[in-house]
Amino acid sequence: MQLITRRAKRVPVVLGALTLLLGVAGCSDDPEKRPEITPRPITVTKLYEDQDFVFTTDKYDIVNHYGSSTGEKDFTGTINHIVINVDSPEVAEINNILEERFHQGVQGISRDEYGDSSFLLLDYSFSESYGILSLLVSETGVVIASEPSEIAYNSYNIDLSTGKTLTAEEILALYGWSMDKTMAHAKDEVSGYIFAILEYEQTPELLDEKVEQATITPDNAVYIDEHGVGVYIVQGVHAGNHTTPLFVLI
Repeated sequence: MQLITRRAKRVPVVLGALTLLLGVAGCSDDPEKRPEITPRPITVTKLYEDQDFVFTTDKYDIVNHYGSSTGEKDFTGTINHIVINVDSPEVAEINNILEERFHQGVQGISRDEYGDSSFLLLDYSFSESYGILSLLVSETGVVIASEPSEIAYNSYNIDLSTGKTLTAEEILALYGWSMDKTMAHAKDEVSGYIFAILEYEQTPELLDEKVEQATITPDNAVYIDEHGVGVYIVQGVHAGNHTTPLFVLI
């Protein structure tokens, strides 16, 4: 069973943090030793002057009941049409992708009380630090009356002085980190996180196996959070009976 509510267009929605961020791992380096980052001047032109740097033009609220016919297990989520409010060719390409994902997300919606349709939840958070806009988009596949899949994350980092995108490597370099160093650190954090969850159930062989199952690649999402801290997201961390992303602070 599902309940779908469509909100009016041009309703700005800003989330301070995504509500499903489950695992957070701290940086092993002393935060006081992080390099000082010089802010970039904000000189880009907005597409809509009355809107924030990220807003939604359309939004669906979803309640998906699964696990029993009484709906005792509910999963609530949203499908957002997300817009980056920056006038530049590179951002225009990203906005086209976000619009396409929104249409993919809603096309499977069935308004029947019972159905087997599937859809894609799209939620987001964003921050502006050092003249850089960081947008984190979460995608969750949902099939009606089923438990939602693991969340997948995509990040978009925009230089607000040029309107151009910044790579993950460029974001990490702000903090004096290379991609190789970041992935090695992430692997250590995943190992520690899994060990802390499973404790006495863990063996060295099982721990190594579960660490290898986690997705640690140069393509993982990297963004700057609302506190100005760099974050590298590890997908597919298996601990116990669940799979979760791990947010590694840089």
